[in-house]
Amino acid sequence: MKQPYENVYIGNFIFALGYHAAQTKNGLSNKAVQLVQQTPDEELLNDLFFNWAGRNFIFEFKRNVKKVKTEFEKTEKLKLNTALNTPSNIQFSNLSKKSHFLGFGFEEGIGFIPYKDIKEPIEQCFYLDTFCKELLSNDSELGITHDELRLYLSFIRESTDSSSEGCGGFIFNISTDGSLNMVPFESVDVLSQELDIKPKPPRPTPSFRPRM
Repeated sequence: MKQPYENVYIGNFIFALGYHAAQTKNGLSNKAVQLVQQTPDEELLNDLFFNWAGRNFIFEFKRNVKKVKTEFEKTEKLKLNTALNTPSNIQFSNLSKKSHFLGFGFEEGIGFIPYKDIKEPIEQCFYLDTFCKELLSNDSELGITHDELRLYLSFIRESTDSSSEGCGGFIFNISTDGSLNMVPFESVDVLSQELDIKPKPPRPTPSFRPRM
């Protein structure tokens, strides 16, 4: 059987996320997925960006394990990996381990490893099903906030000498009457900020009226 291309794995990953998201019953009002593959912004953001209730993630996908090493054929990616593994950049290395992953195809499906570790031999990885559940769990330690994402994107720009500002796009908003509306955003930075804002708790209202 011919090995599927990256876009097939990306599609299956998004489907799996949607499947597990539906099972959480937490709704999709503050979640977003942005496919960046084959756009000029791929240099900065890799193939896929998504935000789950204020926790941000960046993904790269490869066709198989052997293709993982082709990341180092791109000057920008080589610079980034070198920077991530430089001891003085431990803050950004820790942010990367929580939010930046590479997925690859193999016989059992899709495996995931932290992007900073792609130079190392792949001896173990996260599997699709358990990885999706961990990503979407309210108790997960994976993912970074909007402020951390801004720091990390700036680090990527500086490390790779990239001038890209990140991609814009649309998210779907479901109104109270059930209709779909497309809401534009300028960049994933803006999108992340909007999804990272926690709504203010409702003001308490008195349960009785005092006598005048």
